[in-house]
Amino acid sequence: MIQNDEQLNETRAAIAHLESALAALKRDVLPVNQARFALMAEPAVDQIRELRAQVEEYVGMTSAVSQKAEFINRK
Repeated sequence: MIQNDEQLNETRAAIAHLESALAALKRDVLPVNQARFALMAEPAVDQIRELRAQVEEYVGMTSAVSQKAEFINRK
C-alpha cells in the first residue's frame, strides 16, 4: 500500500520497469511462441495491475469513481 509521494514515485518507476520487460517479451517471444509469451508475461501483467490499483487508490481515483457511482445511483 502506498503511503506517501515517495512511495508513489517508486511504484510508478516499478510499473515502468515492468512495462519495459513486458514490451521486450512481446518483441522477442511473442513472434516465436504465443503460448510461451502468455506464460512468461502473466506474472508481469498481474504485478502491473496490482501496482496500478495501488496508485489509483492513493491518488483518489478509486474514491472518485465510487463517489460518482453513488451520486448517479441517487438520482
